[in-house]
Amino acid sequence: AFHAGEEVPFDCAQCHTTGYIPKGNQDGLTGLIGTWVEDNVGCENCHGPGSNHVNSPYLVSMPVLRDAESCGTCHSRTSMNVVEAHDGFIDHNQQYAEVFSSKKRVMDCVDCHNPHESTKYGDGVDVKADCEGCHFDQDNYQKINDRKHAGCVDCHMPRITTSAVASTERFSGDMRTHIFAINPNAKSQFNKDGSAASPYVAVEFACKGCHSELGRAPVLEDARLIEVATGFHDRDLAGSENER
Repeated sequence: AFHAGEEVPFDCAQCHTTGYIPKGNQDGLTGLIGTWVEDNVGCENCHGPGSNHVNSPYLVSMPVLRDAESCGTCHSRTSMNVVEAHDGFIDHNQQYAEVFSSKKRVMDCVDCHNPHESTKYGDGVDVKADCEGCHFDQDNYQKINDRKHAGCVDCHMPRITTSAVASTERFSGDMRTHIFAINPNAKSQFNKDGSAASPYVAVEFACKGCHSELGRAPVLEDARLIEVATGFHDRDLAGSENER
């Protein structure tokens, strides 16, 4: 486990329950911080109290907030200006900060996600958009056209983030990042002390999740990875690496 040997407070309920109050202990269990009305995320977490709407559904409408800031109340940590990290991976629960620090800061979460679908039991069916729906040219122009096992998210949303399990040998955590843009010339994914992530995806994660000893693609030197990643979607270079 990512926090093996550490004593971690059980304070997750604020974002994993409905009607949370940060006082007392649920069911009288001293290890549980706070109390709540319903287990899991319900309608009122995002739409607010619904009793008036239930009593008069045609007179009282529930608010529908589509901006990313609404999701960020739970999908962020202390600051949306810093993507916190430690031990070589991004700390979990920072999707809002990741998007805000990236080139995609003008996007809203619902542009790609359907919040009414399950990411756990549906195995990702909440993702309603395909990357090529917006990135048509990038989908058509690539240096390598015969990528058998790699899709857009494998390079642009690698598993840099960890909630519980991570492997430095595999260059992989257990959650995909929402930073997106790749910088082939970046020296590292993190700042000097490793406490914060850069606002781009470095080659070490964009490429080495597959191109490593434990990956599913040939091991390549960093210089070669940088060479291929540079201008990967340029129209004039499309298909230039197919025969190499």
